[in-house]
Amino acid sequence: MAGWRGVFIISNLSNIQFDDFFLFLQSFPVALRLDAVTASYLILPIWITMFIPKLGWQSSINRSMVTLYLLVISFLYGFFCIVDLYFFQEMGSHLNFMAWQPSAKSGETLSYIWKEYPILIIVAILSLISWFWIKLPKIFILHGKIKRPIYAYVLSFVFSVIFIGTCIRGGWQERPIDWGHAMFSSNHLANQAALNPLFNFGRSVIQMQSEKNLSGSLHFMEHDSAGAILRDLIKTEGESFIAPHGIQRRIENPQGIQPNIVLVVLESFLASNCGFINPEMEGVTPNLNQIANEGVNCKNTFANGKRSAYGLSSILCSWPVLPGYPIISQLETQGGVETIASLLKNTGYSTHFIYGGDADFDNMKGFAIANGFDEVHDREKFSTSTPGNMWGVYDEYIFDYAASILQESEQPNFLTLFTTTNHQPWQVPADKESIIPEFDTLGVEASQVLRTMAYTDHCIGKFFRKNRTKKWMENTLFLFIADHGINVFKGQFEDPRNAHIPFLIYGPWLIASPQVIASPASQVDVAPTLLHLIGYPHPFRLLGSNVLAADYTGVSCRVVNDYAMWIEQKFLLSSIMNKKPTLSHLQSIYEIPYTEIKDESKITPVEKHLQAYMQSAYFLFKGGQTD
Repeated sequence: MAGWRGVFIISNLSNIQFDDFFLFLQSFPVALRLDAVTASYLILPIWITMFIPKLGWQSSINRSMVTLYLLVISFLYGFFCIVDLYFFQEMGSHLNFMAWQPSAKSGETLSYIWKEYPILIIVAILSLISWFWIKLPKIFILHGKIKRPIYAYVLSFVFSVIFIGTCIRGGWQERPIDWGHAMFSSNHLANQAALNPLFNFGRSVIQMQSEKNLSGSLHFMEHDSAGAILRDLIKTEGESFIAPHGIQRRIENPQGIQPNIVLVVLESFLASNCGFINPEMEGVTPNLNQIANEGVNCKNTFANGKRSAYGLSSILCSWPVLPGYPIISQLETQGGVETIASLLKNTGYSTHFIYGGDADFDNMKGFAIANGFDEVHDREKFSTSTPGNMWGVYDEYIFDYAASILQESEQPNFLTLFTTTNHQPWQVPADKESIIPEFDTLGVEASQVLRTMAYTDHCIGKFFRKNRTKKWMENTLFLFIADHGINVFKGQFEDPRNAHIPFLIYGPWLIASPQVIASPASQVDVAPTLLHLIGYPHPFRLLGSNVLAADYTGVSCRVVNDYAMWIEQKFLLSSIMNKKPTLSHLQSIYEIPYTEIKDESKITPVEKHLQAYMQSAYFLFKGGQTD
């Protein structure tokens, strides 16, 4: 295990400063306890067979079984660690259970792994390494028959039970050791080096299985108190609650209109790479820059979660991320939840979900059909000769497909377009190579990401130029928002800069004056803002707010496993569930380091906002609190 930790550190040398060399050396002794926990579970089968009468170490059959077992676990552990290395490079964290959901085991994922990673070389090297494990048992533990008195066996059994039990718990402290033990420094990468990846993965499995315990962990206060705080946080002018309790609201005196609505979910668009947020990147998104200049630019928007499934849940359902599975994967959604599609369908909209890949991935298709979408259009709707990559057809084809729906339909349409091209392996179509710049001079480590972003932006510009004279364009409202950011900034765990995403609203016929919204916003605000824009006539049960309201101040809540990031006004609260939070003063997420606030009188009210928000969201979704 220490060897694989060394491989992990070597693979991340480019992110390690020389001054931190000794800090990374410290990660080895810190990791011993977590390694011991992991190793103890792995050797349990060997330990059990040691004390089975007429088997134990004296049996040649058992010796052969032990040899085979060690060979298998050494191979599998090595393979796991190598996969973890690739995962860490992309996600900035060790493998967790969310990466191994059944929906993630689709053909695209397997195709991508086979194509991009040297699987055969990895298997060959691991087979060679594992072969040496065959020799170790013979050298150190498997000798001839040795007869010992019965009391020696009893004593060895007692001491081994104590030793194994101690290692499995990670010591004699009151509670078994947890991953927090590896958080021994302020250096995120050094802490991750100390964290055993298999332990981390197993811990995430247990965490998912223990969702039933969330009702206790997320119960911070009386439900009425939490609900009252939540209502104050989400309500804006021009709307009222239906009842004294709960979150169901209606728009006051709505002037209903029924434009076509096109919601574009941009795969992996990071705000700092967008020219309308970061002027240094003006050449990456020229078409979206123009849209931002003529529409509404919510320049401080944050993703509610870390993966596409979480982003879609928050955008479509206006519901924050909850610990555990994404909402679109949870059983509760089989019975139908409020989504933008279901709400608009009630007023006569035709609703479509368009995705260039396999919509069964992450349960997108099942969720969409069960929750208000009339049709799901995925790769099966495109000709097999349509160019694309392993994730789906290139973005230009889904925009063309959307235009055909808008052209042919005689009723108002709500279209959700989920782009795919701005995703690993970051490939630009061959026929666009000559027109998409290289961006080598912008100082971005992975300039190919900028190229695929620029390609998607090119597709958007082409879509508008091609259809600007169409009649339906005169009555179509567009919203652009990313599903999540990407792991570029690595200065701290869950760096908020990685969660910063674009959110634009465009419709010159409806929005006469360009606006820049500086208050914090998130994906949950898309739906309520849209409903206000069109004067939605019915009540709705959403947790976002209308960013266009005159009294909008805005909050943003991001949850990754049991870590929460809460932004309101000029404050950033970072919290691990049931741990003491940290509060920082926030002028800009890019002005680091942040100034930590120690005053409890300032920490407490912000923490209560986060607690009330998460508690209400969880119990309202799970049905534990009436509304």
